[in-house]
Amino acid sequence: MRNCHKVQSMSILGSAWQELSDFLEERRTTHEPMEDFSKFEKKLHELVCRVECEVIEEELRRCDIDVPVIEVNGTRYKRVFRYEETYLSGSGEVRVERTVYRNSAGDRESLCPMELRAGIVEGYWTPRSAELAAWSVAHLTPGESEQLFSRLGGMRPSRSSLDRLPKGLSERWECRREQFEEALRVQEEIPGEAVTLAVSLDGVKTPMREGGRKEKRDAAREEGKQTKGPAGYRDVGCGTISLYDRAGDRLCTWRMARMPEKDNETLKQMLKEEVESILNS
Repeated sequence: MRNCHKVQSMSILGSAWQELSDFLEERRTTHEPMEDFSKFEKKLHELVCRVECEVIEEELRRCDIDVPVIEVNGTRYKRVFRYEETYLSGSGEVRVERTVYRNSAGDRESLCPMELRAGIVEGYWTPRSAELAAWSVAHLTPGESEQLFSRLGGMRPSRSSLDRLPKGLSERWECRREQFEEALRVQEEIPGEAVTLAVSLDGVKTPMREGGRKEKRDAAREEGKQTKGPAGYRDVGCGTISLYDRAGDRLCTWRMARMPEKDNETLKQMLKEEVESILNS
């Protein structure tokens, strides 16, 4: 029974598992080292990622629902079509056949149970790949992130996809920002030795695509002023809240930032609510 189960599991994994097994067996049966160890590492990583992709595809299929009608939050949806779609996992792209449903109301809203159950982000990213990509573009530009993932192997999102992801996440976050921030504050742990709280509010000049650079330079010329300088830049709001112990050593810091906004109204409100939460904890 055990042997039968093992054979069945291997068949489910498919050709990628077989290629990895053949590669490992080849290396085990030879006594000669690889001439190019970097090439060996890349090949091994590529094969492992392909196995991971096959496993992820299989697991995503389990999240699919293929029935004539489903009900979500009291709304009935009818099956309209079923086809393959490409998603990006942390190991690379996967293709999965899934069912799409549409409600009979006037808005004709569509949904995919598989995406909802698996937590697909922005119709393309698995939770893990979205997490990796979001972290990367928070520290690097989309172009630099594209190069990084290409060097690492596994998932290889394009620059345009990396550029769209944070914008899509931002839109969803803004719709429920206050609710999300409250949920985060509940999870915060205030050090018992904290005795001092420091709040800072600042800004950094950032070039904006829609910063009115041309209009500002044209206006400067008409006034007889020099057209050099940071035209088209606007202030991105930055704020921090730090806690210190009696010796003046910093224990922790919360950092916040907002895109340019008149008088930093939202950022100030975020800082105010965070301070109140800390003082009341």
